[in-house]
Amino acid sequence: MSLTNNVTVTGTGLYNSATRESFFLRDNPGYTSNVDPRLPKFDYITSNLTIWANTQITVGNINLFPDPGEITANSTVTANSLLSNLLIIPVSSVSTIILGNKIITANIANTANVKVTKIFSANGNILVSGYTANAQITAGETVYFWPSKRVGAVRVRGEVIQYDHAWAANSTLTGLSRNIGGTTNSTISGNVRAGNIISVLGLRTLTS
Repeated sequence: MSLTNNVTVTGTGLYNSATRESFFLRDNPGYTSNVDPRLPKFDYITSNLTIWANTQITVGNINLFPDPGEITANSTVTANSLLSNLLIIPVSSVSTIILGNKIITANIANTANVKVTKIFSANGNILVSGYTANAQITAGETVYFWPSKRVGAVRVRGEVIQYDHAWAANSTLTGLSRNIGGTTNSTISGNVRAGNIISVLGLRTLTS
């Protein structure tokens, strides 16, 4: 019997999915795909990782790690909407809109904190919250959606770590957030030395 690796490292990825592979990877040390082909891509860290390392991780092959980048989206409103009494807005397309996006229009600033709270793909409507009184969106107006923050996630030994950028120039992952996902900091008892496996867990969109 042959096994193939069909685990995605984009979109929700293993970080936030409910698959057997994702539970395994969040609860156990990193393993290579030679041990279990269902596991995601892996690489090796090229410098020691210490308990104080909260700025960057250097890796052997940066091309394996997806860059969170930015999420941008816009859509056209298909009917007049007054947010003081109508929370559902019909738009021309919902394909690039993500839950948690902030709405920006001529009358709604980013600081108003109006967010997408539900997406109705079947009829092209979105539900919003945080609206201000008498905020008018007119038919034909382009609505822009402020990017939701995305992060990448990796696993080093027993710890899941988030990063917000993958730099091709020097093979580093930067903007680290340590001890993510209920894991224990793997460096409390000492350095994780260069050469240890780092597993690629994919991207996650932060909606809060």
